[in-house]
Amino acid sequence: MFVAAMAIAMGNEQMAKHDQFDFEFFMTFLIPPIIFEAGYNMNVGAFLNNIGPTIFFAFVGTVFSCFVVGFMVWEAGQMGLCYPMSMLASLTFGSLISATDPVTVLAVFQALGVKVDLFSMVFGESVLNDAVAIVLSRTLLSFNKPGTEVNSETIMAAVTSFTVIFVGSLIIGAFFGIASSLVFKKMDMRNHGDLVFMQCALSFCFPWASFYFAEALELSGIVAIMFCGMIMAMYTRFNFHEDARKLTAGAYKCVAVVAETYVFVYLGMAAFTFPIFHSTTFGLVLCALGACFVGRVHIYIGSWMFNCFRTPESHPPTISKAYMFLMWFSGLRGGVAFALSSVSFASKDFPKTCGGLTEELKKDRPECQDSSMSDSLAIMQTTFLIAAFTIFVFGGAIYDVCVQFGVLSNPEFVADLKRKEAEAEALEQDSLHKSCLLPCLTYHVEKSSGYRAGGAMEPEHEDWIIDKMKFHLPKLSDKELKKVFKDAGGDYNEALKLGKSVQPGKGKDLL
Repeated sequence: MFVAAMAIAMGNEQMAKHDQFDFEFFMTFLIPPIIFEAGYNMNVGAFLNNIGPTIFFAFVGTVFSCFVVGFMVWEAGQMGLCYPMSMLASLTFGSLISATDPVTVLAVFQALGVKVDLFSMVFGESVLNDAVAIVLSRTLLSFNKPGTEVNSETIMAAVTSFTVIFVGSLIIGAFFGIASSLVFKKMDMRNHGDLVFMQCALSFCFPWASFYFAEALELSGIVAIMFCGMIMAMYTRFNFHEDARKLTAGAYKCVAVVAETYVFVYLGMAAFTFPIFHSTTFGLVLCALGACFVGRVHIYIGSWMFNCFRTPESHPPTISKAYMFLMWFSGLRGGVAFALSSVSFASKDFPKTCGGLTEELKKDRPECQDSSMSDSLAIMQTTFLIAAFTIFVFGGAIYDVCVQFGVLSNPEFVADLKRKEAEAEALEQDSLHKSCLLPCLTYHVEKSSGYRAGGAMEPEHEDWIIDKMKFHLPKLSDKELKKVFKDAGGDYNEALKLGKSVQPGKGKDLL
């Protein structure tokens, strides 16, 4: 933001031109590594346990928010409370502003270390509703043509288009994730420490291939690369050398942090390289911000619905009021929403001034006298200012809010850790996962009496079992896990029982 401001102040138009917000660069090089890293390192068990609420918030909630925001903004314009946009422009604005930004949410929640259930629902919603927002905005803009009518056929076509995009992207991501596991299993580089960097480099190919393949088919690369990351986390990483696992996790994290930082830098530059503060309609900003708050009420509606099928003792438990408020509060807007609005502005989708009023009514409205103002410009200005407000105000206050609701306290962390172990155990007991997918996609060794070394277990098999034990005993180091496994006579089940009685850092005192 400072660099862009200096460029404008010094009259360096060439520098300002290069600093302008590029939608293609943003969606192709910045968002994918952030989403993939989050999917690769996320708690898959918690995500799957909360898949119902997540799907509701991302799909139904985003559509609900789109129409709530759109109609409220349009009605406010008609009442003279703010700049009057046309109905179609208002709904388009509602679709793109309803996209909660995964970059902003991940940056805040990962730094805080909130509970996995809360993180999985907020993260899942923020990632998946990007696809919803993009499809909704594209669908609404398709009506921005002379002679186009809204009827049951066009609505069904929009629903079908969205379903195809999401399901197709999911299949593509899963395909490339499974392909990566089979390729690394066939190459068998687990015992080649000299090929660690090659393994890391090759692992980068599959997620980006899924992203570009999905985009080439006009599907959602964001959804594809997220599911590719989840599949690779569950299967592919077990076919890596131990050092390669650490290197890939660190490399993914490094790339994601760099991209995440640049997203905020890029957004700051846009404040001065776009006409954000040219005839700014602050009345529209205030009305739209209030409409966004109302649009997030779907969090409470969806939580109440799913709580009807849950109890405090069930797994997963009911969604508490604290969780509901934090999910409502964490609906931050950011680069994704602004990127969509900037494309609409550059394409001049809504070039009219005060498109929601007739020519006669425009004469009585002062904001309609500026011919340089347009509905597209109003959408872009409002989107940016709302994004900036939610990032600085809501993002800055979320730590205190989390502390106030107790989701960062030590007792909560301990309970969360136990939940994670239970989810891992439930995943391991899943018949399809255990009897089919693991043997097919990884080096899976199982005997009827359990996992037993027999005095001559191959090193790669022992490493695989140690990795499995990490899910159940995350507090113990690799050295302590190997000690526990050896003292248990090579029996996997006995090792788990023995490991639960070991205090971290005291594995050397075992037996």
